[in-house]
Amino acid sequence: MKLDEATVSMASTEYLQLIAENNYFLAHDLKQNIVLIQDSTGANLQMGDPRGIGYLKTPVDLPDEIFQDFLSSSFIYKSGTVDAGNGYTIGKVDVYMLTEEGRKRGLKK
Repeated sequence: MKLDEATVSMASTEYLQLIAENNYFLAHDLKQNIVLIQDSTGANLQMGDPRGIGYLKTPVDLPDEIFQDFLSSSFIYKSGTVDAGNGYTIGKVDVYMLTEEGRKRGLKK
């Protein structure tokens, strides 16, 4: 999946594929009750509008129901807690990574 093909409303399998293919992780900000998709540097994911009208969505958040589904399906695990200060989140966030099963499912074509 290319980021410029992404839409604001994606299915859970598309999120899983996006995270697995790009080695992203999830940052769960408990204060703001938001789960952000981030790259290995901690930068928030940005997505362009597939219609090409210049719309940019950043940060990209994972809907809570999909986050809970990933947890209950053991597709992600909490790898730790870090101090965040990337311009959007401030304070501590819980970091979630894909499990081997989550990575396998995300890379399955």
